[in-house]
Amino acid sequence: MFFQIYKYRERSMRRTWQLTQFLSDNWTVEKREHERVKLISDIVYMSELKNEYPKVFDDGILKLP
Repeated sequence: MFFQIYKYRERSMRRTWQLTQFLSDNWTVEKREHERVKLISDIVYMSELKNEYPKVFDDGILKLP
């Protein structure tokens, strides 16, 4: 379960970075399309993980530093 929490936090940080870059002018159209696919994959993964372990993600364990 700790590995799942680690993966969730890692993807969450990557998602934040991707959204920032996606909305800026730093990326080309091709790069945005490539990252969009990864971004959707991360969002789906995180959503499925929350559905699989609702108690873990509702208890605030992920808010720990």
